[in-house]
Amino acid sequence: MWNTALWVLIVCASACTVGALLGSPPLGRMWRVDVLELRRRRRMIEVLEENTHPLHRELDAVGVDLLTVARS
Repeated sequence: MWNTALWVLIVCASACTVGALLGSPPLGRMWRVDVLELRRRRRMIEVLEENTHPLHRELDAVGVDLLTVARS
């Protein structure tokens, strides 16, 4: 009885170990919807950064000092 139970335990433990080694980790898998949502959020952040304070960006592009503009 103990001999059979021991062999069943060894076989199951071996099968689980092999399955864990060959299978991909669950944290590394991302569903298609999750990947699309992540891309949308990154794009939204890019667009918001591009459109935030366009006046400051234009003044920096031409080389105008913002402190000089603020004082005048």
